[in-house]
Amino acid sequence: MDRFPLASVVLLILSLAACGQDFELQTTELETNASGNLEIIVSNQSFEIDAVDVHIRIDGKVAISDVFHVEGQHTFVAHTFQVAPGSHELAIETDVGDAELTASIETTADKRWATVMFWYYPEGSGGDEPTPRQFSFNASDEQPLFD
Repeated sequence: MDRFPLASVVLLILSLAACGQDFELQTTELETNASGNLEIIVSNQSFEIDAVDVHIRIDGKVAISDVFHVEGQHTFVAHTFQVAPGSHELAIETDVGDAELTASIETTADKRWATVMFWYYPEGSGGDEPTPRQFSFNASDEQPLFD
């Protein structure tokens, strides 16, 4: 996403027009930094809600506000930030997905990774068990690997 911001915006506008969903995105207050020490990886894991808006604040400032499509359920979008070493609060929410989560992460000068995933599987959707609308969060000192 850092490499083609204009192309991302155009793709987002076309995607929103195609799906007919009206998302209210927030203006980001933190700039991405490719060499930063905190990488947040976001994914929509719900086939029931194909496009979900995700808004993430770091210490009260909007860092990420975008629409995430489930596609093949293996779409992971990374956003990297430079944050001061110490404890940081992440407020994560979605309007369309009707979920929110507050999480914290400790950072140092070394790189840390966080994954934020949106999940929702209602009763009878074909999954093993229904899953309520929710976010999962994981923080790690190692870059996550996805299948």
